[in-house]
Amino acid sequence: MKKLIQGSMIIFVLAVVVGLGTQAVFSDTDSISDNTIATGTLELSLNHSAGKPWSITNAYPGWESVY
Repeated sequence: MKKLIQGSMIIFVLAVVVGLGTQAVFSDTDSISDNTIATGTLELSLNHSAGKPWSITNAYPGWESVY
């Protein structure tokens, strides 16, 4: 009977530790200053690039480029 109680206590303690660890992971917050979130519309027209590789790097909202 003593081993059953000890085993039950160990399982209970492990369940509490796992539960607290899981709760900590899902409730973590962080703030980073000077960041923005922006949405926009992409209007893309590639008339003379059929079959040629093309990529955009370092684009941001409001960025325009005419090739």
